[in-house]
Amino acid sequence: MTPPVLRPLATRIAFACLWLFVFSMPIEKAVEIPGLGTISKLAGVIALGAGLLAVALQQRFRIPSPVHLMLAIFILWSAVTVRWSMAPDWTIERTVTYVQLLSLVLLVWEFCTEERHVLNLMSAYVLGTLVPAGDTVQRFLLGQQTYYNRYATTGFDPNDLALTLAISLPMSYYLTLRYRGPICWLYRLQMLAAIGTTFLTASRGGTSV
Repeated sequence: MTPPVLRPLATRIAFACLWLFVFSMPIEKAVEIPGLGTISKLAGVIALGAGLLAVALQQRFRIPSPVHLMLAIFILWSAVTVRWSMAPDWTIERTVTYVQLLSLVLLVWEFCTEERHVLNLMSAYVLGTLVPAGDTVQRFLLGQQTYYNRYATTGFDPNDLALTLAISLPMSYYLTLRYRGPICWLYRLQMLAAIGTTFLTASRGGTSV
C-alpha cells in the first residue's frame, strides 16, 4: 500500500520533471550529451519515468479523451504503413517520434489539471528560449556567423531557431496579460530578445510567422 504522503510528492516531482523537459525544448539542438543524445531527449525520458511512477503510486489516471484516441489510431496507421513503405527505416523512425509526441501529450493531460499548470509550462518554454537567444547574440558580437551574415546558436539552423523563437511570442504576450509585477517585465524582455534574435537569423520564414 502506497503511503498517502508519497502520492502528492510524486505528482509534484513528475510535474517538475515535465517543466524541465519543456524548458529544455528550445535548447534541444544546442546541448548534446555524449552517449545520451540531446538534453531534451534525456529530460523527456526522465519526465516520462517520473510520470509513470506518479501514476503507479496514485493507482489512477485521467481517462484519455477522444482526441487522444484519434492520435493513437493515426500512430497505429503510421506503423502499419511500414509494410508497403518505400523507406521503411524512415517510416519506423517517424512512428517512434509520433509515439514520443503522444507520450508528451498524455503527460501534459495527466499533470496539467489546472490553469496555473498550463501557465507554468508556457513559462518554461518562454524562459528556455532565452538560452539560445543569448548565445546567438554573443555569437553576433564575436562575429561567429552560422551562414553568410546569418547567426544562430550552436547546433541550430537559423530557420529552425527563428521558428522556435516565433512560437514563444504568443505565449510571452499571453503571460504578460496573466501576471503582474517584476515577472511580467521578464516576459516582455523575452519578447524583445526573441524578436531581435530572429532578425539576426535573417530567416524569412521566422519573421513571417
